[in-house]
Amino acid sequence: MATTTTTPVENDKYMAMMQRMVRALERRAIDDPAMLAQVLVLAQQLNEITNVVIATSADAYRADPFKAPSMMEIARMLGMTKQSASDRRKVGDRIIGERLAMLGVTGMTQARRERNARQAAAKHAAETMPTYTGRHLRAVS
Repeated sequence: MATTTTTPVENDKYMAMMQRMVRALERRAIDDPAMLAQVLVLAQQLNEITNVVIATSADAYRADPFKAPSMMEIARMLGMTKQSASDRRKVGDRIIGERLAMLGVTGMTQARRERNARQAAAKHAAETMPTYTGRHLRAVS
């Protein structure tokens, strides 16, 4: 199996590239104002990043506090109150929900319930049959 290696891109270099691209987009839109509708769509998408990242980080923190910043840490990074960060999280959750709905996903609540049920079943099996080796496995019709 072939492995692919990629050169890591530093975040500051990536941001500098994005800023150059935005300036180039601005020059193109000046030359062709018909692009403004597309620019507005891109601006909305860029505006959503902060809210989506806050919501995603909050979920990651809830799952494992060592994997993501807390809401207080996020608020401090952005120079806002914890309440403002929480408000942005709610907006991010709504955006994520809308994106999932567009993809046909019914909702994360159902996925969480299913995951919790799987975990509970696995825990029960581990507790009640710790030495089971599969020798009693048979087909069920």
